[in-house]
Amino acid sequence: MKLTVVVSLVAQIISKLTSATISHVTGISPTAKKWDYRTLVTMTIFRVVFAGTVLQGVTLGQLQDYTTKDKEVRGKMWVAKATIRSPDDNDTDMRESVFEAIEKSNLSTAELKYTKPALAEGGLLVEWTGVRSGVGDKESLPDISEDEKYHGLMTDSARTSKVTILYFHGGAFMMSGLATYRDFVTKIAENAGGRVCNVAYRLAPQHPFPSQLLDGLMVYLSLLYPPTGSMHEAVPVNEIVFAGDSAGANLCFALVQLILQLQRSSSHNSKQATLRFWNRNVTVPLPAGIAVTAPPFDLSTSLPSHKNNADFDYLMPFEKVFPLIAPDAIWPTSPPRADVYCDLGLFDHPLVSPITASSWAGAPPTWISIGQESVADDSLFIAKVMAEEGVIVHLEQFEAMPHGFAIMLQRLAAAKKCIANWGSFCQDCVEKPEALATRAVWVKVDGTQDEIDIAKVTELDHDEVRALMEVGKRRRHEFMEAQKT
Repeated sequence: MKLTVVVSLVAQIISKLTSATISHVTGISPTAKKWDYRTLVTMTIFRVVFAGTVLQGVTLGQLQDYTTKDKEVRGKMWVAKATIRSPDDNDTDMRESVFEAIEKSNLSTAELKYTKPALAEGGLLVEWTGVRSGVGDKESLPDISEDEKYHGLMTDSARTSKVTILYFHGGAFMMSGLATYRDFVTKIAENAGGRVCNVAYRLAPQHPFPSQLLDGLMVYLSLLYPPTGSMHEAVPVNEIVFAGDSAGANLCFALVQLILQLQRSSSHNSKQATLRFWNRNVTVPLPAGIAVTAPPFDLSTSLPSHKNNADFDYLMPFEKVFPLIAPDAIWPTSPPRADVYCDLGLFDHPLVSPITASSWAGAPPTWISIGQESVADDSLFIAKVMAEEGVIVHLEQFEAMPHGFAIMLQRLAAAKKCIANWGSFCQDCVEKPEALATRAVWVKVDGTQDEIDIAKVTELDHDEVRALMEVGKRRRHEFMEAQKT
């Protein structure tokens, strides 16, 4: 980072922090009685950074390079790297099944515009991650093979549950990677008593929708039906839970909606979806559960919480941040695209914005955790709809917490509670599914919580959501047109 950018960044942080401190001490700020001073400082820094100052002159390529850097594995974790191989070029049924599902689940009359991607060349990197017992925080992994590390993970005394968590990381589909999330997914594994398969799915804008959907399905099927030479043995479907944060949480729900669409399109009386994978017929069942935090289910970012919860969050609108990013070989795209992830016409597609899905009937037990954040309405609406359709839904909303607080503010009691509940739900999906029940809670800053009627968590209905999304799409279109002048 250039010295001038650093100086400017520090100056802005000092300026913003000075005014924020005065508002905090005098009680003027809405967060004065909600956040401690350390949280105020952290959030002030986040807001300056996400406002775009640090992005001025930075390219998306540089941002990807920085956030996907590998680092040495240290501490109380097992990490075994493996490559999930892509099926052969002539084994096209999985790809075609995804493209067909995209067409059939389209709710718009407009023609869909997207490129049909190939499967990941050379496969996808994943990390099998779990707790490593009896070592210090700074201890390196032993100098052994990846297979031996995997054996260490599988036989560690900390692994007390059969649950396998298939994890998709956050990062707006365009950044972050395995190393960024190692510490965090280890905590999820610890609280679940299980293991995590952390996926390095392909990133946009080089790989737009539906590349990530293909990647997620391929890894999931590879857990169920491992190709020859895989590090892992077949994982029973009733031991797999989809999990993720932010964009990765969106991907979890899109993947479940994809499977539901495959089932709806099935010609079998059982409605069990089938396709060919590695040249054999396989079923595509639903996982044992879904467990996510901070999910953006509406890519148009149009719902009221974006304005109503601004005091408690740091996320900035696309229209404010992206003009600051310097052009490079990967962005802007040619021809121009309204979003790094997909074309504007796909914003209201249910596999892009799951909030528009026509039905969630049959979905597995679902856990959603959110803060009092900008995308909160997305989750409140989808939780209400799923519960109405008979899905077991556990919704937790944490007062005054920002987007991704469980990851970015891990020292807070709210974050620790969220992570503990997350792991427990994943374990219960596998070990005690009969104990799961629908509920919604509002977790206060003092740690106490109130039960909420999940049917009343939001007054939004499908028509209102659709109308708001249309406004958001027009706003993005106008922004893109203005960039041409």
